[in-house]
Amino acid sequence: MPFPQRPEHGRIVWVEIADPQSRNPKRRPAVILNRTADIAQDTLLEVVGITTRLPRPLPPDHVLLPWARGKHPRTGLSAPCAAVCTWLAVVEPSRVLECAGLVPSKQLEQILIRVAAARGETSPSPEESAESP
Repeated sequence: MPFPQRPEHGRIVWVEIADPQSRNPKRRPAVILNRTADIAQDTLLEVVGITTRLPRPLPPDHVLLPWARGKHPRTGLSAPCAAVCTWLAVVEPSRVLECAGLVPSKQLEQILIRVAAARGETSPSPEESAESP
């Protein structure tokens, strides 16, 4: 299935994934983590899930994303939400149901740092972060 828009690093996509407890698969927004140069038509996409359930205080694995009533001009998000950096999934390109906007570079950098920390890795290199939109 061809992508409705170009899949790229930091693109918000709607995919069918399970919740963070690996249950209840359904259509959910997520952020593509793969570097754009590494994405081909058949590349498995690594994504981090986005939630509209925002606990207070916000946990350290959550990164707030820009949104606006109606639709944010850059992200396409229309409700308060956050990327959950411990909610990782790998999806086939055919499971991308829709492409939305892009995560701004400031938030994408925070997502990459927090995903690396959750994996016990060092922070992403400046080259990886520089690819951010």
